[in-house]
Amino acid sequence: MAVPESSAGSVVAAPRPILAPNAIRIRSVSWLLLPVLLAAYWWGTSLSDSVIFRILLARASYGIPVLLIVVASIMASSRSHTIERRFWALVAVANASLFLCEVLLAWWLVAWDPNGPPRVSWPFQAMHLVAAAAFIGALISMTRLPLSTLAARIRYGIEIAVVAGTLYAAALIFYARPAMEPAGGTIPEILAGAAYPVASALLLGGAVMNFLGLKAYKWRSWERLVIVALGVYVVGVALWPMWFVSAGAGSRNEARNILDLVQLSGHYVLLMAAVYRLTEGDEWFVRPLPPLTLTSRRWLAAITPLHALAGIAVVAVAAVSSAAEPMWLAVYAGIGGLLLVLPLARGSLLALEHSTLFHRSITDPLTGLYNHRFFHDRLDEECDAASSASQELSVIVVDIDDFETINLAHGRIAGDRLLASLASSIRSVVGPQTIVARIGGDELGLIMPNAGMPDAALVCQRVLDHVNIDPGTEFGRVTASAGIACFPEHADTSKDLFRLADCALAWAKERGKGRAVLYEPGRVPDLSPRERIEQMERSSRLASVRALAAAVDTRDPATRNHSQSVAQLATSLAAAVGLSEDHVHAISMAALMHDVGKIGIPDSILRTTSPLTAEERRRVQEHSVLGQRILVATEFNEILPWVRAHHERWDGAGYPDRLAGEEIPLEARILAICDAYDAMTSDRPYRPAMGKAAALQEIDLNIGTQFDPQLADTFIRMVCEHDAVASLP
Repeated sequence: MAVPESSAGSVVAAPRPILAPNAIRIRSVSWLLLPVLLAAYWWGTSLSDSVIFRILLARASYGIPVLLIVVASIMASSRSHTIERRFWALVAVANASLFLCEVLLAWWLVAWDPNGPPRVSWPFQAMHLVAAAAFIGALISMTRLPLSTLAARIRYGIEIAVVAGTLYAAALIFYARPAMEPAGGTIPEILAGAAYPVASALLLGGAVMNFLGLKAYKWRSWERLVIVALGVYVVGVALWPMWFVSAGAGSRNEARNILDLVQLSGHYVLLMAAVYRLTEGDEWFVRPLPPLTLTSRRWLAAITPLHALAGIAVVAVAAVSSAAEPMWLAVYAGIGGLLLVLPLARGSLLALEHSTLFHRSITDPLTGLYNHRFFHDRLDEECDAASSASQELSVIVVDIDDFETINLAHGRIAGDRLLASLASSIRSVVGPQTIVARIGGDELGLIMPNAGMPDAALVCQRVLDHVNIDPGTEFGRVTASAGIACFPEHADTSKDLFRLADCALAWAKERGKGRAVLYEPGRVPDLSPRERIEQMERSSRLASVRALAAAVDTRDPATRNHSQSVAQLATSLAAAVGLSEDHVHAISMAALMHDVGKIGIPDSILRTTSPLTAEERRRVQEHSVLGQRILVATEFNEILPWVRAHHERWDGAGYPDRLAGEEIPLEARILAICDAYDAMTSDRPYRPAMGKAAALQEIDLNIGTQFDPQLADTFIRMVCEHDAVASLP
């Protein structure tokens, strides 16, 4: 047997329906009980010699099927799933209310009046109202509404309410009042009587919408019986005002008996639907019913105002004819007011929906900023406006540095939280005229109308300052890069303006990140689309390797942010010895990725607190060679020898190639000093961190053996000047 899926998508078991082996016998015997019950009810109502026996026989004949429906519906609900479970649960509620009504009626007939309660008894009406609401709810529970928002569902409910209100006005004016008023019906009785045909119409409409939408040959047996039962209920409910009239004419018992026979037939057919459902051999899951299509909803929405106008017109004519009757005038005024207010409420809700949808269409759901589409549409408009008014316009493109590394190290949920926080911070520091949008995964765009280069540079620096996060946070050090382009100095179209700002951003990324670059012709390359794609591919490969290096750092809490710290030290030392900006940038890249080869070393070795064995030491020393192999994919060929040689020693006792002196690349010698200093000043599993002064002293003691003498001397002076050696611990 196939395993069905619930509507929520989860796989559920398909228990076998009870009574299935004896299904034909049970169904046949059950059908034979219907004429027996009908005959028993009619016989009980016709007896005259024993009032109590007559009452008990008639009420028992009527109430037994109702009670059995409750039991069978509970059994069917317990063996169903999702939608069908709700359907049978609501059927059980409806019939439980009707059964309580029967118990109350039997008590009334025996203890108070054998002729029954008054024509309109509100306890009985309340129970019937609960039953009607439960039946309608059962139909609604099996109607799939393809509506995504609560507002849309409320609007659909208002449309149904307008149709129901119009039907109620027609039933009151043309059916209930003309029939019941001559029979002595009061206004509350007539108002209650008009509700019955409306409930009948809703039940019929719901049944047609849910079941007749399926092809007849696809119906299952229990679905056909539900249709028949609801059809019988519709007839019985619609006959209530006529029962009222006949009761007033002195044939109260006969009219009630006929109505009860109709309802009893409906109860029994519904009971048989539950019996058939319990004895069917298919799996216990509801077959999808046809949803309300957009076409049907548009049709309903289109006729809603017409319904309201028709109802108001009918009520207005009736109110004019009842001008001498203040109570009826108030009733008609209330109905007309409701039919007037409901379409207005629907229109207001529709306007609110449209404004909400428009807001969602231009807003990024994660950050609350404008989205990519809105940014470019607005940039087109602002460029046209600036050109017409001869005003300036600036565009800033901001990108969070190494955001993929953050996602890899902390998870995408944490990354999303960081991005939302940064977006809120950026929005708080720019002026109200500045348009801020999320135009990519970790990329933001700013449009500054009537702002030139000085204003754009000031705002851009303010943004980068707020993005800069202290390394002590859970994310470590977070920076951003930015590119700026201005209209009309750099470009005269929105497309070119954004492209040049993006080129300036790429230049900032290439030159060390954490900075803002203003586009300058001749200095910042104006890349073609193909060149930009190639650059993005290189950056993507580089970002992957950087993320891998960050993953190495996060494998051990003791080495967290080690690569970033070494990169900062190496950048400062390279600048201190007079290397060019491009050279400094390349050394920074090598420092960030110098330990990437440790990805191949087991955690048991990296995190050990005991001295390494000879084999473990050999495995650790392989990381520089492995790092070189990994970095081949970045196409930064110049940094490969530096990463390979960053553990070589000045005296030739290092690894992997035992280079000595100036055979070791200058850049690798810089990395060696910075790597050693950060390792000494950080806690490790096998020892606590040294103080800065002690680490500098250790470097000084190893000048000429482990470290380049000139570079080591420069490094010591640089650190002392930066940290004020007198304050070192």
